[in-house]
Amino acid sequence: VGPRELELWAHSEERAQRVRAKRPERFLDVRHADFRRDPLGVARRIYAHCGLELEAATLARMQVWAEQQSGERQVQHVYTPEQFGLTRGQVRERFADYIARYDL
Repeated sequence: VGPRELELWAHSEERAQRVRAKRPERFLDVRHADFRRDPLGVARRIYAHCGLELEAATLARMQVWAEQQSGERQVQHVYTPEQFGLTRGQVRERFADYIARYDL
């Protein structure tokens, strides 16, 4: 499964970059760590980027959701490339451009 999925996701990422290059203003990068740290701040950035108004009622519902997600309810999933027949080096090599582009 690993090699097939590695190629599928790498090809998809390359295709997405070609689309993004044509209309960069339509994209907003959000790091998962930023979303985990400050989900409401990220939501505000997304709304602002899209030119949308974030209504108070919507923000309140987001706040309730964020509070429900915090603490012990969060489940952490940890996987290794080896579980899927890959090595970390293979993944890093295949996504080298992406890793460099986004300073990961």
